[in-house]
Amino acid sequence: MNNLFLIYGSDINKSLKYLAELKAKFSEKNSDLNIVNLAPPLVADELAKHATSIGLFCDKRLAIAKNIINETTADILNTYIPILEKTPETNFVVFFENANIKNSNSKFVNFLKKNSCVKHFEKNEIDTSKKIFELPELIYNKNPQAFFLLDDLLKKGNDPNLILGIIANTTRQLAQIVNCPENNPWEISLNTKVPYFITKKLINLKHKISFESILQIFQKLCCYDFSIKSGKIEPRLAITMLVGEMITNIE
Repeated sequence: MNNLFLIYGSDINKSLKYLAELKAKFSEKNSDLNIVNLAPPLVADELAKHATSIGLFCDKRLAIAKNIINETTADILNTYIPILEKTPETNFVVFFENANIKNSNSKFVNFLKKNSCVKHFEKNEIDTSKKIFELPELIYNKNPQAFFLLDDLLKKGNDPNLILGIIANTTRQLAQIVNCPENNPWEISLNTKVPYFITKKLINLKHKISFESILQIFQKLCCYDFSIKSGKIEPRLAITMLVGEMITNIE
């Protein structure tokens, strides 16, 4: 059935983005008045009213049932099945959950998985919480692996703006470390308030990069940030160009 959709998963941003794209595509040829949002508790009669009824002029309709599955008992969910089986091609029904489905093997969920377009968006916790923080250190050490890691992070859906922010934050911390007269990681951490584990990782760069060079990098970061926000350059291209310039120009 091409008019049923199931959207769910832990990555709420990607789920909302996909839902927005569906609504925008529907609105291209249909009135926004034909879009209805359904919330729990949702009885079968209410779903049938929006899913199976046909307009006087056969206008298409879009019903978005938000967070119904996780908030509704299995018995009630099962009453939706015969209604959805009778949904005309002019009507579209979207079941949207802003989390993973609690009972993913229920009769109703299996029906949706078999008869609808399913979009499951999961956060990539490993990439976001670990690998992404390795990138600035690779850049400042002029390690070519930075390009491969950046490419991998972007392919897996990590936000270029998030990556830019992490590089900027590391640059700020490195500036504090380089500008600090002490050489002992503990003393630097106490004086700069940069966490010790970060100071320990960046201490080897203290005598490899000048404070003036870091200021130049800050200027580049600001320029690329402005270009992205003003729409002058695509974010993925901007972060790739920035990393290239940093690796080749760091002194």
